[in-house]
Amino acid sequence: MEQIQVGYNAVHDRMIMSIKAKGDIHKVWLTRRFVMLFLAQLNQTTQNDPVIKEQTAGPHKSEIMAFQKQQAELQGKINKSAEPIKVDLDEGEPILACGIKIDEQTLHIDCTNKRRLTLGLSTGLAYSLINLIEQALKHTGWGFTGVKPVAKKQLM
Repeated sequence: MEQIQVGYNAVHDRMIMSIKAKGDIHKVWLTRRFVMLFLAQLNQTTQNDPVIKEQTAGPHKSEIMAFQKQQAELQGKINKSAEPIKVDLDEGEPILACGIKIDEQTLHIDCTNKRRLTLGLSTGLAYSLINLIEQALKHTGWGFTGVKPVAKKQLM
């Protein structure tokens, strides 16, 4: 994976996530419902980090998570591409994300037409994706106030 970009499309009232990998660009529509599920899964991934799991209680757990988030934000600024991914909806309609599953360090996004995107997922990438989605949420007017825990049966 070379680059990920998340933006909001007001006409469709959806976010569009563009992933550039090996020169190919994959475009995925993210609905409000899916974004809530996605954020919950990404948040769970950050809490499943081995370093965080070792901290069973106390202020150190939240301090370490804050540090990891800050590191991911700094790394994202360093790695930010000068060339944004060009998202031309006339060049192929994005596929619709309809299910999500995270197995340890692998993110699976099930889409329409029986397509599945699979990404390796580190804690840093999870924080980066959370940040990208939070930035795009500022333009939506959806009124999200934060990540809400979601029951596993609602994810698929």
